[in-house]
Amino acid sequence: MKQVVGKNQTVELEFMGQKLAIKSQGKSPSDTELLKEAVAIASLKLKDVENRSKTAVAHQVALLALLEMCEEYLKAKRRAGEMRERVIEKTRTLVEMTQATFNDLPQ
Repeated sequence: MKQVVGKNQTVELEFMGQKLAIKSQGKSPSDTELLKEAVAIASLKLKDVENRSKTAVAHQVALLALLEMCEEYLKAKRRAGEMRERVIEKTRTLVEMTQATFNDLPQ
């Protein structure tokens, strides 16, 4: 991965001998850092799938990597939703306990 410094922040992704220049859509440095992190993750996933693949056809490797990343994303999204529901339930319980405590206080 290589970052090209200039007016538009660009991060380079190399995949099976092909180089792709990807421009950051955001204006802030954090947007460029996010793009760099995404490119690093994509590069690792592409190399992993390429090493495990019985085919060396670039578009098939890219598709497999994409599908694996989508699966990982959906699993993380599901876990985050489950965690959110647990936090909501715990919060509800704490609110009820707090209200019960205040209701029991002498006036």
